[in-house]
Amino acid sequence: MPALPHAASDEEAEHHETQGNLHHINYPLEDGSGFVTVATTRPETMFGDIGLVFNPKDGRYKSLKGKRVKIPLSRVVIPIATDDAVDQAFGREC
Repeated sequence: MPALPHAASDEEAEHHETQGNLHHINYPLEDGSGFVTVATTRPETMFGDIGLVFNPKDGRYKSLKGKRVKIPLSRVVIPIATDDAVDQAFGREC
């Protein structure tokens, strides 16, 4: 049973920092030419993915723009796009 009988705003919620795990998941390219590795702390949400996005300034992925990948396990095909808001450093291997 929820503690509150209504939705809580950010001001009403207690926030706790927790140490999570960063999972790396390979999404195969639709054309079979390879895969894209996605870093996430919530791998269970991959079934709700509607696209993969990378920063257009990140040269590592320029060749992927406009291609499509398959969500692992479900094999649903989703597009790859670009957005300046993507943090290029997140999920990078050290």
